[in-house]
Amino acid sequence: MRTGRAELLCAVQQVFVQERDVLKSLSHSPLERLDTADAVLHQDTRHRELMETLYAADRSSLRSEIQQLRAQLTQRHHQDTAGLERESAAAVTCASDRLEEVKTELNQTKLELESALNTQHTHLEELHALRAEVSLKTSEVHTLTDTLALEQKRAREMQWAFEKEKHKTDRKQESDREEVEELKLVLEEQRGRVEELSRSLETEVSVSSELQVQLEAQRARSVELSSTLEKQKELNAQLLQRFQTSSTSETHDTLEQTEDTCSQVEAGVLSVESLLQTLQTQLAEKQTQVEQMMEEMERQKLEAVQCKRQWDEEKSTLIRVAAQDQNALQAAHNSLSSLERRASELRVELDTERESVRRLERDRDRLQETVRQLEDNQSVRSDARPQDQTRDCVLQTGDALSSDPKHRDNILSRLQLIASKINSLTSETPSRLSGEAPDRDSLAWLHSNVQDVLSLLQHIPSAPSALPESAALLAGGSFSLNERLLRQNAELTGFVSRLTEEKNDLRNQLLKLEEELRRYRAKKTSVESVSSRAVAERQELMLFSSERESWAQDRNRLEKSLRQAEAELTRLRGEIRSDALRDLTGADLDNTALRRMYGKYLRSESFRKALIYQKKYLLLLLGGFQECEEATLSLIARMSSFPEHGLESVGLQRRGLTRFRSAVRVSIALSRMRFLVKRWQRAAGGTTLSRNGISQITGADVRNESSYLHPGGADVFRERRASSRGRTGRDSPRSAALLQHRFHTMAGDAGGLPCSHLQNYDPDRALTDYISRLEALQRRLGSVTTGSSSYAQMHFGVRR
Repeated sequence: MRTGRAELLCAVQQVFVQERDVLKSLSHSPLERLDTADAVLHQDTRHRELMETLYAADRSSLRSEIQQLRAQLTQRHHQDTAGLERESAAAVTCASDRLEEVKTELNQTKLELESALNTQHTHLEELHALRAEVSLKTSEVHTLTDTLALEQKRAREMQWAFEKEKHKTDRKQESDREEVEELKLVLEEQRGRVEELSRSLETEVSVSSELQVQLEAQRARSVELSSTLEKQKELNAQLLQRFQTSSTSETHDTLEQTEDTCSQVEAGVLSVESLLQTLQTQLAEKQTQVEQMMEEMERQKLEAVQCKRQWDEEKSTLIRVAAQDQNALQAAHNSLSSLERRASELRVELDTERESVRRLERDRDRLQETVRQLEDNQSVRSDARPQDQTRDCVLQTGDALSSDPKHRDNILSRLQLIASKINSLTSETPSRLSGEAPDRDSLAWLHSNVQDVLSLLQHIPSAPSALPESAALLAGGSFSLNERLLRQNAELTGFVSRLTEEKNDLRNQLLKLEEELRRYRAKKTSVESVSSRAVAERQELMLFSSERESWAQDRNRLEKSLRQAEAELTRLRGEIRSDALRDLTGADLDNTALRRMYGKYLRSESFRKALIYQKKYLLLLLGGFQECEEATLSLIARMSSFPEHGLESVGLQRRGLTRFRSAVRVSIALSRMRFLVKRWQRAAGGTTLSRNGISQITGADVRNESSYLHPGGADVFRERRASSRGRTGRDSPRSAALLQHRFHTMAGDAGGLPCSHLQNYDPDRALTDYISRLEALQRRLGSVTTGSSSYAQMHFGVRR
């Protein structure tokens, strides 16, 4: 119907849509010519007509729909009445079938009750047997607990004895260990002393060897000085002879100088002799010290051997004592292992007892299930037909049993409480701690509740006597069965509670034993750790104190030896420094005297050379005057009748050569005078003139700045020489070779010097080189003088 109405509405909607289109078309074509009011009225009438048709169609559709709903309602009512009739018939048939089934079930329950009575008798017999076995087991458990207590007592006593012995052995071992450590420390100290003595012996031996070497060197030097002294004496004798023959001032100066050198040499010999004596005394002292150190080392070695022998003896005694303690410890461990085996056996027996208790609990649960089934069967029989005599008996019995609902509810609540308490106890006993005591309050509560339930069961009224004989027998049998079952249940509950209590006692005792065993082991380990820690701390404190004392002693001893060694070292350094200064002062005196003489010689020589070059320049000037004379002669000849060509040519040749020679000689004179002045200042340690003014330069600074100190100085000087050669125009290859040879020799000498080039300076060789170069220059200039022999004689005198 709803679909038809929807179709109707769709059709109406289509009609409206078509009407709207028609109106739109009409509004555009014929209504344009009409007035707006006429069009509106025409449209309202059209709309009204259309709404009336729509309402009529809707009204007809609603009527048809109501008629259809009424027909469906009547049809559904007829169907419901027919179904109810069919269900009532089926229920009647089911009730009849259920009645037949109840009858058959009643017969089956009778048979099941008889079989249950038989099984209850068998269970009672089994319970009596189990009680006997449990009594036997309880007696065995009591005996085992007594023996376990005795064994625990014995184990405790043995543990105490073992702890005492162990404490004694630990203390003895600690004392022995401390003694061993002390002996080790003493031995290490002795070894350190021996090593120090050996090192000091080696140092003393090395020092003595060095002193011997120095002694040999001083002896050789004294021999050399004695030989030089003899030579100086001979020279003094020769000089005295010369002084007698000649009375010049130069010989007098040389004599004074030789006397000074003789006195210096004699002072050096005396100092060397005194140094030799001091070195001999030091060597004797060192030898005595070495002998003392050797004796001390031998004594230390003997003491170390004795300490080692004593330590070996104490070690052997400690090993014997440790073996005895180990045997005692092994015996204690054996007794402990036997106790542990006994505890494991008791644990196995306890597990068997737990298994038997679990079996009894399962039997109890099975009996409770049978009692519950019987109660259910009795409730089922109370709902059966009232014509059946057995059902009446059961109902009467059930009424007799349920005559007092308060008692029954009380009994059931008490039994439920007891069951919950037993379950809680059985669930809590495995997780109970070893230190807890048995829960005797809960067990007493269970016992009191069981007694209350039994008293309540006794107060329940019995079945009526007006029943028939079979019903009375059945009711009496069921009541006696219930009473017997409840009594047996109470007995089983009490027995289970006792077994649970005993089981908990045994478990607690076993856990106590295990806890005591763990505690003893932990105590043993803790005592061992504490004793070892305490002993270690004491040992560390003793070691620390002994080490501090030994360190203090060693520090004092080492400080004393260090102060002695420093004093000895400062003394030896002072002696060596004084000897070196004495040697250097002697050599410096000789060197200063020679340097002073050489400076005087260079100064006089430089003045002489300057005079020579001045003389040559004057000769050149004279040559110029000669040229003037020749010019005047040529002028006179020109005025006369003589020819003039040869004179002019000779004059031109001589004029050019003279000019060239004068320029060269002036440049050479200037460079040589500059070089001589610088050399004299360098050797004599004088002053030099700078461009800005006068600046004082010592001999050391000049030496450091000189080009003679390093091999590169030869190249620098060669470059300077080349530049001067470029200015002058010529140089001699022989002089260049001699100059290069001189620079190489002086550079090699300067490269091997540690302090200054004047220590190994050879003035004789330098003087001979200078004289040879001067003679070559004079030969080259063509004006060789006859003063070379006088140069050689002067050089010989200066050498002496």
